[in-house]
Amino acid sequence: RRRRLATNGGLDVGRFASAVQRDAESGDDGAEALEVAHRRLQEVADRLSQGEAEVHPRLLTMCAVMDGLKKAHASLSDENMLLEAHQVSINDRLDSLERATR
Repeated sequence: RRRRLATNGGLDVGRFASAVQRDAESGDDGAEALEVAHRRLQEVADRLSQGEAEVHPRLLTMCAVMDGLKKAHASLSDENMLLEAHQVSINDRLDSLERATR
């Protein structure tokens, strides 16, 4: 059981730790069980570090893209509000001219 958990590609730390604990408590190769546990935890730590190294630059790039999109959206929103205000002003002037020419 210990060997199957130690070489399993998936990660079930709780089950693995309890299996190691049972083996260590039973006195059956306690030192070997601890060694296997240590190796497995080191493998997990290495995999996590590698994952962070791969994800971190992508995450930074995505954050930069999102910031750019937010700024562009804010700029377009502001421009849209200005254009709407200008259109209202022009419509008011046209209405005023139409009333004056009647």
